[in-house]
Amino acid sequence: MQKMKFCPLVEAWQEMGCSNEEIDLFCDIAMECNRGRADARGVRMVLDERTGKGDPCCKLMIHKAQS
Repeated sequence: MQKMKFCPLVEAWQEMGCSNEEIDLFCDIAMECNRGRADARGVRMVLDERTGKGDPCCKLMIHKAQS
């Protein structure tokens, strides 16, 4: 598990004046790239917490595919 407390994307969206709802949506869209890369490698990525939705950090867990 990896916890990340800083996101340059969230900071940039805040500086642009985006609403919390917009930031949450943009964050979820941005994470699709990472989810796709994980899927392509046969692993499952779970993001239980996200700074983009107001959590104190992003909590990223990557699970090895079941054989």
